[in-house]
Amino acid sequence: MTGKHIAFLRALNVGGRNVAMADLRRHFEALGCVSVETHIASGNVFFESGQADGSGLEQMLETGLEQRLKFPVVVFVRKCPDLCELRDWPFAAKLATASNIIFLKESLSREQASQVNDLESDVDSFEVRGSHIAWRCAVKQSESRFSNAVLERKLGLRSTIRTRKTIVDIVKRFCQGSNELPHSG
Repeated sequence: MTGKHIAFLRALNVGGRNVAMADLRRHFEALGCVSVETHIASGNVFFESGQADGSGLEQMLETGLEQRLKFPVVVFVRKCPDLCELRDWPFAAKLATASNIIFLKESLSREQASQVNDLESDVDSFEVRGSHIAWRCAVKQSESRFSNAVLERKLGLRSTIRTRKTIVDIVKRFCQGSNELPHSG
């Protein structure tokens, strides 16, 4: 039996690292993934794999993609129930000019969560939950002093950001009707 996963690739199709989505699908298939589909050209890949361990999948995909693409790729793997929780996260759903989810490899320590809170301003607010951070921005993101690079320098960790709308769209497209969806009360 295979598990359904969604991979979020960091910094794909920015800074000269351009990969056609058809090529990306073929790379995932060559790495043993099946039912591979992409969502928009920013490195969101739905796939099925016999490997259930998320961190093992991340490592396998990172190694395989780097060999094929000739540059390092940081991969964050999640399952449909994780994304349904992110979609329904009340903080992330509050109105803002920009509402985003930041993906991390692992949960933040108390000290790291405090460092994230230190980045808050009149423009940017954050909520840490496990290996995710909700970021709400009261202005256009380009007008904020916060960015993925600021967060990564502060924490010394890799991360990737997706808009809340992207998460909602991915859940609607790939997770509806999934037997892996959380059951409501």
